[in-house]
Amino acid sequence: MRKKISKKLKLIKSIVLVKKLKRVCGTAYWGLKLSDWIQTSREVLKRLKELQEIPSADRLDLLKSMNYSLRAIERSIIGWLEWINNPNLMASFSLEEIKEMHKTILDFAIKFLEYDIQVTKMGEEITARKEGRRGYTYV
Repeated sequence: MRKKISKKLKLIKSIVLVKKLKRVCGTAYWGLKLSDWIQTSREVLKRLKELQEIPSADRLDLLKSMNYSLRAIERSIIGWLEWINNPNLMASFSLEEIKEMHKTILDFAIKFLEYDIQVTKMGEEITARKEGRRGYTYV
C-alpha cells in the first residue's frame, strides 16, 4: 500500500513539473534574467537525472518521463533560437566560441534526427504488421 502511494506521489510530482515546464516555455518567461534561466535549467536538469533513477517505471511513467524530457529540450531550443537570432548578443561571442556551439548543436541535431528516423521506421513496421500489409502511417 505504501509503495502504491509513493508511486502515485511521484507521478503527481511529474505531472506538476511538466505543467510548470510548460509555463516556463511560454512567452511570459522571456523577460527573466539569465541567472533565473540558469536556475530553472538546473532544476529541470536535476529532475531529469531523478527520472533516470526510477527503478520500477511502468509504461505510463516512461511516457511521462519522455514528455518531460522533450519539453526540456523544447525549452532549451526556444532559448537557443532567441540567442542566435539576436545579433547584438551573438556579437559578444568569439568566432571560436561560436564554432564550438555550432559543432555541439550540429552533433546533437544529427544524433537526434538519426534516432528519430530509426524510431519512426520501427513505428512504421509495427503499424504495418498490425494492419497485415505494408502501408504508410502519416504523422
